[in-house]
Amino acid sequence: CNKEDNIQEGQRAYLKLQIPNGAQYHYDSLLVVNLYICPCTKTDDESNDYEIIALDSKCWFKSNMRREDGGKGLLYNSDMTEVQDDSIYGRLYTWETVLKGDVCDNDGYLRGICPEGWHLPTVEEMGYLFGTPAENLRIDGNWVVDGNNNVTEFSAQPAGFYNASTQRFEGMF
Repeated sequence: CNKEDNIQEGQRAYLKLQIPNGAQYHYDSLLVVNLYICPCTKTDDESNDYEIIALDSKCWFKSNMRREDGGKGLLYNSDMTEVQDDSIYGRLYTWETVLKGDVCDNDGYLRGICPEGWHLPTVEEMGYLFGTPAENLRIDGNWVVDGNNNVTEFSAQPAGFYNASTQRFEGMF
């Protein structure tokens, strides 16, 4: 994402369509172009910056949330040990912390711990990710399987969950 190439709010943008040589345009044909522009980064209210990518006309963070949220965000690592750096794996949160007591807004979205103007992924949005071949979402390295190409630039890292009863990180991939 090159900020110099991004369209800023209030600026005009033009979309140029080129028709291949010899192709005919029929005036009774309707061409609909959906142009969706994502920002390069988003900053949360704890001053954490997140890179953004566009997938399926939606803007997604390229990394997990890193909010400390009053000490409720747990640090972890894929080797099942706690670490003091959240730059790779982000943080783990309880469902209660993720929700932050929010209810759905008028559009049916739940903001929770997300930055202003963002929301937790819906079932439909997560369905898109789960329907995308995993190797296209995974960053190369750290995974127990090879062949990851990350063509989407989503940069998924192997992770799991924290089991409070055993006080261990589990389900690491």
